[in-house]
Amino acid sequence: MNTLSNYITEYIEYCEYRKRLDSKTLKAYRIDLKQYEDFCTELSDFFGKRVVDHFITSLHKKYKPKTVKRKIASQTYSSALIILIIPLHYSAEAK
Repeated sequence: MNTLSNYITEYIEYCEYRKRLDSKTLKAYRIDLKQYEDFCTELSDFFGKRVVDHFITSLHKKYKPKTVKRKIASQTYSSALIILIIPLHYSAEAK
């Protein structure tokens, strides 16, 4: 069974070896995805739209609007949420 942690590890490896991203970008991806993983610790549907929406709301509660905007708009979150979470959600549903 795949867990969010496994998906994150696979994604980071993909970014490192296939996309050849630099170490600073990989570090940012790890930090942001770890933050999402920690948020999802007790949730079973970590790919659900509602979970992602609640996570973004939690960012707004913790950070200044400018920081939240940067996190959401950054390549880190757009890549992580679009490339990692959304496609895996649909592939999991197809099984």
